[in-house]
This record gives sequence, C-alpha cells and structure tokens, in this order.
Amino acid sequence: MINAFILEINEIKKSFYLFSLLTWIPLVSFFLIISIFHKGVAHNLPISVVDYDKSNLSRTIITQLNANPTLHVKSIQNSIKEASKTIAQSDVYATLVIPANFKKDVIQKKQPQITAFVNAQYLLIAKMINSALNSTITQSAGRIDFVSNLAIDGQTESALNATSPINIQITPFFNTYQNYFLFLVSAIIPTLWQILIVVAIISSFGRTFKEKKEHLFFNKKNLFASIIGKTLPYTLVYLTWGILFLLYMYGFEPWKFQGSFSVTILAMLLTIFAYEGMALLFFTLNFHYTRALSLAALYTAPAFAFLGITFPVSSMPEFAHTWHNLLPISHYLKLQIAQASYGVSVLSVTPLLINLCYFLPVWLIVWFKIRRVI
Repeated sequence: MINAFILEINEIKKSFYLFSLLTWIPLVSFFLIISIFHKGVAHNLPISVVDYDKSNLSRTIITQLNANPTLHVKSIQNSIKEASKTIAQSDVYATLVIPANFKKDVIQKKQPQITAFVNAQYLLIAKMINSALNSTITQSAGRIDFVSNLAIDGQTESALNATSPINIQITPFFNTYQNYFLFLVSAIIPTLWQILIVVAIISSFGRTFKEKKEHLFFNKKNLFASIIGKTLPYTLVYLTWGILFLLYMYGFEPWKFQGSFSVTILAMLLTIFAYEGMALLFFTLNFHYTRALSLAALYTAPAFAFLGITFPVSSMPEFAHTWHNLLPISHYLKLQIAQASYGVSVLSVTPLLINLCYFLPVWLIVWFKIRRVI
C-alpha cells in the first residue's frame, strides 16, 4: 500500500492534469460558486406592470412594488400582449395586470382582482416573486381597508382591528436567515466535489493502464492494499477539501453547526469511498478511459437535480426517486443538512451512514476485475 501511495504521489507531481484536479480546480470552482451566490438574497428582480386603470391608486401600488427590495418595476406596458413579449424574451420574470376601473371598484368595495403572470420556468425566482407580490399586494389592500374603516369609524384602533382581526406570525424553524446562499451553496459545492472525485480517480487509473504501469502499482498478493494505496492521495485531499468547505460555511460564515461535526466527516469519508468505488467500477467495465469518463459524466453531472434540494424527492417520479437513492451524495447531503441545520441525534442519521456503506461492496467487484488483467 505504501509503495502504491508513493508511486501515485510521484505521478501526481508529473501530471499537470491530476495536480490541477486536486488543487486549483476545486479552489477556483468553490470560489466561483461562493462568489455567485454570496449575496444570499435576491434583489431587484425585474417585473413589468400593465396598468389599465392609470389612477393615483394604481400608481401607488406600482410605487409600493418598487419599494419592495425583491422587486424592480422595469417597465409599464400598455397591453398584456406587449408584456408577454418581455416575459418570453426573459427581460422580466413576471407581469402584474391592474384592471380598468380598479380605483372605482375599490371604493365601491367590489373586490377587484389584480392578476400576476409569473415565469414559473425559474422555480426559485418564481417562488421569490410570488412571495414578494403577495406580501406587497396584501399590505396595500390592508392600507386601503384601514383608510376606508377609519373614514367610517373615526377610531384608529377599531379601524385597525377591523382591517386585520387575526394577526399571523410566521417563524421559520431552519435557515432562519432565509438566505439562499446557505440553501444552495451547501448543496452545489458537494455536487461539484463528487464530480471531481470521480474524474480524478478515473484519470489516475486510466493514465496508469494507458502507460502500462499497472504492474508497478499492483501487487497481486496484496492487490486490495495496492488499490487503496493508489487512491489514498485522492481520499486525503478531497476529504481535506470537504472539511475546509464545512469550516468555511459554519466557521467563517455566520451560521452555526448544530450537530456532530465528527459524524459528518465520517459520512464525508464514506461518500468519498463510495464515489471512488463507482469511478473504478466504470473504468474496470472495459478499462477504457474515455468511456469510463462518459459514464461518470452521466452518473454525476445531473446529480443536483435529483438531490431533493430544490424539488422534493417525495414528488419525483419513480425513476428520479430511484436515481436519487443511487447517488451517494444524496445520502450524504441529507446527513449534512440533518447535522448542520437540525442537530439531530447520531442514532437518527445512522440509516444514512448505512446507506453509504451499501456502496462499499463495489470495491470487491473492482478488486476482481483488476485481478483478472494483471
């Protein structure tokens, strides 16, 4: 094992590609993702308004929409047809339609309807715009109701009670910061991390077999130890990157790690073993470097869509649900979130650790396949 480890260190020193996969590529990738999402909360999402009423009340609502930090009224259109073009061209994410006779209907208490058309193709953006529109219009309606009740009753307190007889306080349990940086980056970077692990392992073994060096690395009497020794540099480096990421997220950033850091690192190590095993399985199917990378890309690249982070796993079709379970990163991220955000007990996340262990028998297949060719 030690011999294979030392030989692989020398190979990494000689190969700019392998060295890059272990050093600056993870650093640059992580830095880019962090830079893109570091703002955390979306601001000034462009929307358009179709104002058929053109009254002082409709203009007040437009002003209130602009005052919401999430929204920015980019344009006021003359018709829905014009507004739909701006949505189709992705100039805006939503269009709000204020109907004709809006002010008149409000005064007569006919409950006029304001219609919003939101581009739901952008799931997260659509969710944020819907929330911002609902809160702004609700507040506007409350102000109008309050003024009307005040004019009738003359008493501020009774007018306020009539406007809002039931107050609702909404308190989030987790991600109390309501920050999309914590929500997205904590999943995106591990997704990139698992891609790098698989590519690095396939590249390492592909290079060895291409250059006919397998007899230098692998001792048939201690084959399993030799395989472990060859993968060990990658295990240590990517484990270090994973730990550094956690330290950044829950040390440098303001969020507190709620659970067991050691259990999370154990899950991280099992995840690395799982992906190394899968990478070697892809390669040893026919010991073809390019085909192995193609299989790895098919397996790892779409992983983020199947994690259940932006779309619930329970609502996925059967195929997507099965694919979710076949990805080690799915089980790891469940555990990471459970420990970092919820602080659940070790006993509660034990099934997730067991799920990661289910990938380990792949190493036996790899051992058998390599043994046949050396």
